[in-house]
Amino acid sequence: MTRCLTDRLLPVAGGLGRRVVALEAKVLGAPRLAAWAVASSSEPFAAPLAVEEISSLRHLEPADVVGGYLQGHVLMGRGGDTKPEVLLHYVAPRGVIDATTARIPKTVAYERRKSDLRVVHGVALEPVLRATQQREKTWIVEPLVEPWLAVERAGFAHAVAAFRGDEMVAGLWGIAVGRTFGIMSMVHHEKSAGSHVLAAVVDQIGPGGRWDLVDCGSLNPNFVRYGATEVSGPEFRRRVLRSAFCAAGHSVESHDG
Repeated sequence: MTRCLTDRLLPVAGGLGRRVVALEAKVLGAPRLAAWAVASSSEPFAAPLAVEEISSLRHLEPADVVGGYLQGHVLMGRGGDTKPEVLLHYVAPRGVIDATTARIPKTVAYERRKSDLRVVHGVALEPVLRATQQREKTWIVEPLVEPWLAVERAGFAHAVAAFRGDEMVAGLWGIAVGRTFGIMSMVHHEKSAGSHVLAAVVDQIGPGGRWDLVDCGSLNPNFVRYGATEVSGPEFRRRVLRSAFCAAGHSVESHDG
């Protein structure tokens, strides 16, 4: 029986040292990082996975963001314009969509059939990120922008947008690690346009698509409409690590009885 190497290593997974993760991510990239992360759980620099937040961060590298995400942390901001602060915040439980639960609501499917919106994957991150930053309530403080653009330059971010003509009317963006896509923020300027963008992401879940897992962050009723279910923090980390490593096509022969 052939299965992903992480299936055998995951039971021993423990804490990850953020500095060590950063170094390994720079050298190896996400798929190799995932394998290293699981296999190196006894690393002496390791810290508890479920630390609620790591705050007052400066000079973040993309590897810090990817390494944090593999541990269940999300790069966020707080404090608004007056006291902006960047932090890695541990989010658990998580809402996730996979191939067994993914669905498009009937009303959204109907609207898409009659719509002339053009939805594009892989658009530049900054216009979409800036659009989400302009919402009345947002956690996207200015010091957060450049670290996320650096994540995009390193190849670990993805953005999707809906256009009417040349005008962007909706978009979402997030972190892409292996075959996991973590939605960070969404925005729409036209009724129902946001549903088209989210549906385009869900379309890409499963064999032949871009993703095996879409991370919605905290579960809410809108994500539930698209098939999101809640998983624990440890289960989320296990699935992201498997996705990152298996994206590289690594497997081992198992002769377990």
